[in-house]
Amino acid sequence: MQELDSQLVALSAVRSPYAGTIKKVKWLEQADQNLRVELTLDLSGKSSPQSAPAAPTETSKP
Repeated sequence: MQELDSQLVALSAVRSPYAGTIKKVKWLEQADQNLRVELTLDLSGKSSPQSAPAAPTETSKP
């Protein structure tokens, strides 16, 4: 349980400069603990979403 708690602490969040809703997450790649995903965002609240690869982020271990 302690190991799981340590891993949860190491998770990071990505914030978008766009106000919208995530409609789809496509997993592109995983290398060690780094993930690369493509997010499809609904920016207008209508049915025409836009997608763009998310910028990579780094997590640091305590």
